[in-house]
This record gives sequence, C-alpha cells and structure tokens, in this order.
Amino acid sequence: MLNLRRTTLALMVLTIAATPLLGTQADVAKIRSLRLENNRAIAAHDVALMHRSWAPNIRLIVSDGTVYSGAAALGRSYMQEEFKDPRFVAYVRRPLNITIDADGVRAAEYGQWTAINKPPEKVRSGSYLASWRKFDKDWKIVYEAYASTDRAPQSITDELRPTATFSLGGSPDWLVITPDAVWVSNAALKVVQRIDVRTNTLAARVNLPSEPCSGLAYGFGSVWVPLCGPHPALARIDVVSNSITVTLPIGPALSEGGIAASGDSIWMVTGRGNLARIDPKTNRLRQAISISGGSYNPLFSEGMIWVTSGDKNLLTAVDAASGKIAATIPVGSKPRFLAAGEGMVWTLNQGDGSISKVDAKSRRLVTTIDAKVPGGGGEITYGAGSVYATIIGVPLTRIDAKTNAVRGQWGGRGGDAVRFGHDSIWLTDYFRGLLWRIPA
Repeated sequence: MLNLRRTTLALMVLTIAATPLLGTQADVAKIRSLRLENNRAIAAHDVALMHRSWAPNIRLIVSDGTVYSGAAALGRSYMQEEFKDPRFVAYVRRPLNITIDADGVRAAEYGQWTAINKPPEKVRSGSYLASWRKFDKDWKIVYEAYASTDRAPQSITDELRPTATFSLGGSPDWLVITPDAVWVSNAALKVVQRIDVRTNTLAARVNLPSEPCSGLAYGFGSVWVPLCGPHPALARIDVVSNSITVTLPIGPALSEGGIAASGDSIWMVTGRGNLARIDPKTNRLRQAISISGGSYNPLFSEGMIWVTSGDKNLLTAVDAASGKIAATIPVGSKPRFLAAGEGMVWTLNQGDGSISKVDAKSRRLVTTIDAKVPGGGGEITYGAGSVYATIIGVPLTRIDAKTNAVRGQWGGRGGDAVRFGHDSIWLTDYFRGLLWRIPA
C-alpha cells in the first residue's frame, strides 16, 4: 500500500500450498474480477464501489500492526488519508493464486501489489494475502494483510531502455501512428502534439477548443480528434499544415471510447448503442448503426469494424461496406480497448485483466489469455509478432501473438497509452508528462 503507515510493513511469511485445491472456475473468475474492480474503485476514489468486495466485518492489517476493523472504518481511512493526498494515484493488486476450499465457501488469494504516487514519491511494492468468504452467492473479503518488499522498479525505464524520451508536459494519452510521425493527445494542455520520428523531436503542437478524448485516428490526410467538454465534437487536423481544417458537431459518447478509419469512412460511437459513420469527403454523417449497449470502441480490420461492448461482454463485427452487423462474439469480462494483427482481433478485458483473441475470418473466440493486467484504463496494440498492453502500475505486458504466452511484464511508473510503429513501442507516462520510444 502507498501510505507510509501501510507501506513500511515488516516482511510477512506468506505460505501458499505447492499444489492448491482448484475451486470452480466461476468462483476464481469472480474473485479475480472483484479484485480488479476494487483496484479501479480505489483509483477513482469511489468508496461505494470499494464496498462491493468487502465484508461488513473486514479486517486489514497495516505496517505498524494497526488493524482496521469493519468496512465503515476502512472506507473512512481511505477518505481521510489516500483520497485527501494530492500525490496519491493508485494501488494495483495482481492476484497470482486464488484457491477455493473444498466446501466452496472460503478462498485464499495471494498476489503482488504496487503503490503509485506522483513523483517524487517512490513506487512501493510487495506481497499480499487475502481471505474471502461466500455470503449466499456473493464473495467478500474478510481479511487482508500486506507485506512491503519494495522490489518493483521505480520506472519501466529501469529495465527497458528507451531510445528517446519526450517531455511533453500535461497528461499525454491517446496515440496514433502516421507515415512520418506519432501524434499524442494531451487533455491537460488541450493540444495534440506531433513527434517527428526521423529526428525524435516535437515538431508541432495543435491547440484545440476543448479536451481531446476517446482516441485518435489517421486517415484521408488527417488526424481525427474527438473532443469532450460542454460541447462534444470531432476535430479534423491536416497533417501537412498541422492545423484544424474543420470541427464537426459530432461528439463521442464518452471520454474512454475510440475512433477508427476504414477505406472510405470515419467511425465513432456517438451515443449509447449508436455507431456513427462519417463521410470524410463531406464531413457529414453518412450512416447511423444500432449496436449493443455499452459499445464505445471501434477498430477497423479485415473489412470489418470491430466494436467492444463492456456491458454485454461482446465483440461486434460490422461490415465496413454495408454497415450491417455480421457477428457478435462473446469475449472476456468488460472488454474495452482492442487491437488487430495476424488475422486476429485482441480485446483488453477490464473486468478480469484478461485478453481475448478472436479469429477475424471465422469470427470465433480462439482463447482468453490470463494476462494479469489489472483492468481500468490502459490500452492495447499489436506489432512485430507481439501484443502489448499497458495499465497504470503495470506499464507494459508483452504477449506472443502465436503462442499466447506472456513473454514479459514490467511494473513501476509509466503506462496508460501504447502504440507500435516505426520499429518501436511508443508508451506514455500519463502522470509525468512523458512519452517513450522503446526499441522493439
């Protein structure tokens, strides 16, 4: 945990059986999902959501031996300590082992935690053990204990050496690759910044009328930038003049959505269950397509617009020529961001930290990979035979696209947006205003 009282914990001995009893897959999945939901709730300062995973009589042991007893007291401690601290960012807990007892009513969770504060505070890390109990059909935490070892790197760059670091300021977020540049949206500064990939320099800065959000897309000689705020809109930036050519009165449905370009259209979800198809020749709405509720993130690949639905755990394939729905495919829990490569579509599932792999031709789920990427925010991309995912606290996870094996996972500061292009991984550090170029 990040608070000093919670992070100077004397190292505990946490014993996990070498051959644990396996509970039902559904129970393990539910506990994992609740843990990741609790991560998101803490990052969002949402005490009500935090209570979903706590038993009323929960106990939490902290570093100096203090015990927080009861959900009400624990909730107050977060409100009075972490959530009043402007330096606090998040606690990230990654379950490594979840064991269900033979009766199916108790469970033990063992994992690793990382605590992220804004610099210059140090990243803290360690191990944790939690005891769960099933009340009727609901799993709740009845006990937690945290051990501090502080072995996690302070930054991903302690292990992966970037070839270039760009100090962009603000909060660099969404990325898009163009033939000679990388474009970065920056909501804090209300700009989009252009990086020249040949010289590794900041080549341009385009001021926007409101905060950029919901992704970036490149197509038809332009970078397309959804805008949030009181008057949601869509800005079109010419990549030659680095200037806005038109602002369309068509806005994204929410800030954590996306935008995509196909061969003849721009695609963006503009309302609940409404996929908008925009004609780049006229800058007007060409078609409105009804899709599953909770669908916000489109991607163009293999002649289809693929859209995730976090509400219904679905991936929808929309024919990019006709606009007709071609298939709906069940995937992992709460899919949000997605990527495509090698004839596959990959969804980053925020509900359970997994990644689903879907065959774009057969439109069938191939597998769901336990990537242990603690959901909420983040992004996913494909490049050079690998899939890369990012999340605050676990800035980079690399998965082999053929074998589905996790080939590397790096912790510490950094993360939240990632793209692959120009033989490099491009990764942001949202809270320090940085962009890194990491050799593939």
